[in-house]
Amino acid sequence: MYADYDYYQSTYHGTLIPEADWPHRERQAAAFIDHITFGRLRHGWEITTDAQSAVCAVAEKLQLLDTNMGMQVQAARAAGISTENTDGYSVSFKSSAEAQQARNSALLDAASLWLPANEPLRYAGV
Repeated sequence: MYADYDYYQSTYHGTLIPEADWPHRERQAAAFIDHITFGRLRHGWEITTDAQSAVCAVAEKLQLLDTNMGMQVQAARAAGISTENTDGYSVSFKSSAEAQQARNSALLDAASLWLPANEPLRYAGV
């Protein structure tokens, strides 16, 4: 665990994620941070406050994305809409690949506030 709930509340000053949801969100966020840092934190690099804050930022973004996505899916299912076209007005949805790319981009934006591309943890070279 890179950031515990106490860090999330007291240092990061997060309020969006309930304590009961924190272990799940932190684990998802840590996996994303491991992905963009090539697993360096798992293999002995120092876990800095910037890395911990990046985990918190990604965890909050995941919480927002999943909450918003859940509401949109529920609304569409309740309405029974699969396609819609009304007198020139149409509704279409992104493909799952486009949606995943948009999600990853949002997570990367959240992480990059604390771990910018020039951060040594994110260096892809040798």
